[in-house]
Amino acid sequence: MKKTFTVFLFLVAAGYFLSCVHKEDEGVLDFTLEKALNGTSSTGSYESYIMPASDDYAALPNQDVKNPITAAKVALGKMLFYETGLGLKPTYPVSKEAYSCSSCHVPSRSFTAGRFQGIADGALGFGDSGEGRTKHPLYLGSEVDAQGARPLPMLNLTYVTNALWAGSFGSFGTNIGTESAWHQDTLVEVNFQGLQGLEANNFRALIVHRQVVNKAVTDSLGYTALFDAAFPDIPEGERYTQKIASFAMAAYFRSILTNKAPFQRWLKGEKTAMTRQQKEGALLFFGKAGC
Repeated sequence: MKKTFTVFLFLVAAGYFLSCVHKEDEGVLDFTLEKALNGTSSTGSYESYIMPASDDYAALPNQDVKNPITAAKVALGKMLFYETGLGLKPTYPVSKEAYSCSSCHVPSRSFTAGRFQGIADGALGFGDSGEGRTKHPLYLGSEVDAQGARPLPMLNLTYVTNALWAGSFGSFGTNIGTESAWHQDTLVEVNFQGLQGLEANNFRALIVHRQVVNKAVTDSLGYTALFDAAFPDIPEGERYTQKIASFAMAAYFRSILTNKAPFQRWLKGEKTAMTRQQKEGALLFFGKAGC
């Protein structure tokens, strides 16, 4: 009995010792990661990596001065994003009002397509996450509105100054100095509007994806009062348009942040939010970034 009790005490002591060693080791790892983050931060502090709350609109970076974010714009933009009623210019009437932005930007897929190539106008079905969407048999392959390039995930876009990899849309950021390529009567003509990349890209996307926004449409779908509440400073003659709808959707997109991810919680002081493996992965990434 005495021997058993002694073994029990030894195991308890060993477990306590190993626990202390593990905690101390974790503390060193946390300190090392903080140091690596300080070294890559633009401010010299790892706290600069902390994202604002999604509804802290004033804190969202890279806003377009022509489109300051408000709660009314975010709410309107979210509804327009899922609205199939804007799909009014399909190649064939069978697809009228049968697609929306969310047909190809699926939330459960980080707002990317659920298949290798998203299809808006000219598709049937959807599945659980867009994987079941297929070409409508009435359409030729050249007639469907299919994504020609894989889009950026619609996450943390407020940190992205130009929405496409090539910086094709927007008047600022990587497009500064490329004015000679902004040809009239092309989709890049939107760059002459003096808009940030996200607003410019959305404006262009509504045109490309055969979606319509005008007063008759907003009246019929019940959006007119929401446009009025979100954009009271825009003259009524310019308010119910693709451009202003793109402003609302840009506001919504900028509010979609991964600010509750384990890394974000760790940055805010919750040191157990990340696993050891996640911390080591972050250290590997930011350590190399600082080299």
